Amino acid sequence: MSYLRDIAVFVRVVDMKGFAAAGRALGLTAPSVSKQIARLEAELGVALLHRTTHNLFLTDAGGEFYERCVRGLAELEGARATALSFNDELRGKLRVHCTLAVGQVLIAPAIVEFMAEHRQIRIDLEMSSMPINPMELQVDVAIRTKTPRETSPGHVSIGRRILGRVRHMLVASPAYLEHTGALASVEELRGRDILLYCTYSTFSDTWQFHDGRQDFAMRIEDPLLKSNNWLVVRDAVRKGLGIARLPEFAVKADIASGRLVSLFESQVRSDLQVQAVFPRTQRMPAKTRLLLDFLTQRLAAFEGRSRAALVAAGGPADDVGESVEAAAGRQEKAEAGKPSRRSRRG
Repeated sequence: MSYLRDIAVFVRVVDMKGFAAAGRALGLTAPSVSKQIARLEAELGVALLHRTTHNLFLTDAGGEFYERCVRGLAELEGARATALSFNDELRGKLRVHCTLAVGQVLIAPAIVEFMAEHRQIRIDLEMSSMPINPMELQVDVAIRTKTPRETSPGHVSIGRRILGRVRHMLVASPAYLEHTGALASVEELRGRDILLYCTYSTFSDTWQFHDGRQDFAMRIEDPLLKSNNWLVVRDAVRKGLGIARLPEFAVKADIASGRLVSLFESQVRSDLQVQAVFPRTQRMPAKTRLLLDFLTQRLAAFEGRSRAALVAAGGPADDVGESVEAAAGRQEKAEAGKPSRRSRRG
């Protein structure tokens, strides 16, 4: 980098026809400018300038070098301007990764809507069952679901944003309940056939409830069916094989049609966060910020409909947990309060 700085100083000296004038323009002393020119000449092994008491002349090598440097610096400035324009212009490509469960039903449809509104933005969308590190795979945004109890080591180069929350529901088919009998309390789940939707989360085999006074957990020890695919578990519930805890988006239509029944709706804790992870830069590109804002709005609308439906059913309004806005604000404050790695080093 010092070599490029020395070249820039050399070009300014030639343009302003003197060391002192170039130094004033660059905020440097004349001796400092002279030192940088001498270093550049030593690096190249040729003299670039002839100096006299009152005049400054380019050598033949200096003249040729100056012409090429002017063109090169213009190209570099053009490259810099082009790169900066991607921060402000809503165009270019976004590489997005998301986990399958939330990706298929919530994220992918929202991204299609986003692209319909912003035709100049191209998106590469990849979905897989496991979350990824956006830095390792050069992804602009990675979207995953997690619970607040799941913690991952923070890193100064990784940014995070809560886009929304997904409510869970405990469901069974009317035929299953008719065959086995209605449940009087959550505790009676221990004696029933459980169909477990088990994801990469270390907490997916533990169901969370609230009894009106406090939270409590129920660990699923020996499920009748265990799968990391919610479609498989939902099909088994529809067939009357047992009881499952599934995301609302997977069973909402079935409950509305009467195909499935929601159990202990006001007691099921719903704390699954949809989180975006992205490379942290000093200035987030406008297209990335626009996509995150769009997804936040879409998931907030989905959460709002879920909250309204729960209240209409007689459940508590805060059962779906902290609002997206409150959670995002709390997260931003927490991250703002964290010292950077540089500041911790003093």
